[in-house]
Amino acid sequence: MSHRVESLLPSSPPTRQETRDMLGFVGLSEDNKERISKAIQVAKTIVHYGWIPTILVVAWRASNPRPPIMRLISPLA
Repeated sequence: MSHRVESLLPSSPPTRQETRDMLGFVGLSEDNKERISKAIQVAKTIVHYGWIPTILVVAWRASNPRPPIMRLISPLA
């Protein structure tokens, strides 16, 4: 049984082209594939750098009483 499972697992990670094919980008032109890939990269960057500030704003708005905004921006204030 272990031999059967090993035969199902890929020997190496998929290439960028194989990943695009798995995601359904097969019918798109190369230009559109690049645009989608770029949009995904930009979205990942926005989420990466915007996650903590978003959590802070949501927590600040939900707190009662709300602390002054300067206390959130500068911990020494």
